[in-house]
Amino acid sequence: MAPALKAALPRAGISSTISSIVRHAPTESLGLDVLDMYTEMGTLRTSFLAYHCWQKSPTGILLQGSIENQLLEMGLYGSIWDNSRFPTYSKYCSTHAWLFHVCEFNNQQEIHLSIHHAQLSPRRINDCALLDVAADFLTSKGDLKSFNRVRMMHGVVWLSDITTANGRSSYRIFLASSAFEGSRNDFYWPVKHHVSPSDYTVCLKTLEFIFPNEHLLPPLGPWIMDTDTDWIAHWEWFVTADGEFLYYQDSPERWHRFLRKPHSHHSFFSEFLVERDALPVPLLRATVEGDVDSVFLLCSSDQRGLTVVPTKRPRVIWLRFWNFGKVIITL
Repeated sequence: MAPALKAALPRAGISSTISSIVRHAPTESLGLDVLDMYTEMGTLRTSFLAYHCWQKSPTGILLQGSIENQLLEMGLYGSIWDNSRFPTYSKYCSTHAWLFHVCEFNNQQEIHLSIHHAQLSPRRINDCALLDVAADFLTSKGDLKSFNRVRMMHGVVWLSDITTANGRSSYRIFLASSAFEGSRNDFYWPVKHHVSPSDYTVCLKTLEFIFPNEHLLPPLGPWIMDTDTDWIAHWEWFVTADGEFLYYQDSPERWHRFLRKPHSHHSFFSEFLVERDALPVPLLRATVEGDVDSVFLLCSSDQRGLTVVPTKRPRVIWLRFWNFGKVIITL
């Protein structure tokens, strides 16, 4: 906006260095009554959003998709219209989004919207948004942006997404310098950012603060499930209640079944059998590690949140990868 005004004002016979208060004040107040393009654009954006967002038109559907994309990039609980959260997510969210500038203008002018949209909520007791936790350790905008790029690459939102099934330790698979191949949600994520090696470094250092000695204090509590199908849909490893079989969800209709080794409680053969039939119930969510010969069950958790912890962790050698006043608009 500034370069345009600097070029246009002299052509209109107005000094480009004149105070904006004098430039935009009405003539009755000895001002020049020049249209404030920034304020005009901001109010038009807000009114456009309030008018179209509730409609089932192509424009309304597009705006709802933009709101959900903005929410996923924010990675925080609550409404995106909460102006008190803007100083936090403005540090790491992309500034090229149309909706970001709407929120920025509304925050500056104290305009409060109340347009309904889907919101993020915790998946476990004591759960919280990853970026809320990361903001306690990261102070610079660059580090927050790096952490958010890695988070979006993995497609995770909550602390429970990167925690073991028992809610007590970090899930080591998220230390890898590649995208997580499983799924922790069924969101349609926006186009993700390019992740550089320095972004991974920032993320690993942050996880060391969140999980001191790879442990989470305090541990997460029982699971919070919207539906029973979420128990299967948003996790990849499961174990039967008797510990006899380990299952890996390759797709909703395709499972890999691993058999437990004789005289072992937590070690399974690495060879598997592909199954497409209905699985035995109940299944416990599991966290595993493995090598070329075996898959090791580290811990598991049932749907009520009761955890099953092995008495002794198997030894595994791993390679580490690394001013309009206050305006309230309610729809």
